[in-house]
Amino acid sequence: MKIIGSDYDGTLNHNGIDEKKIKAIDAWRKAGNIFAIISGRGVVELLELYNKNNLVCDYLIADNGAVIMKGDGEVVCDTRCDGSLAKPLLELLFSIGCPFGDVHTSFPCRVNEEKEEDCYIMEDV
Repeated sequence: MKIIGSDYDGTLNHNGIDEKKIKAIDAWRKAGNIFAIISGRGVVELLELYNKNNLVCDYLIADNGAVIMKGDGEVVCDTRCDGSLAKPLLELLFSIGCPFGDVHTSFPCRVNEEKEEDCYIMEDV
């Protein structure tokens, strides 16, 4: 048995997911191998794309590796930080010059630094 994973954006999905890729994944899995889709996208967004495109895989790895799910959506591992760590982490990133932070927590959020007001704004993604 062998394991292979593919990034979603720009690799598996490069201007769409063509039938050739679907057939290759199917043949790989039928040969007894494991296929994973890997993405920096959040869990909800990745599952939506997965279902919309009728993809089949053994594992989905979302949130830059923080969440690992089986192909049916069952969560195997979830190591996203809780919300209490988001602000200190972003403050550290901003202090070393990062203008933007995207923290994978148990809830989806994107945080921007407003330099003129020196505050943080939570935005739904």
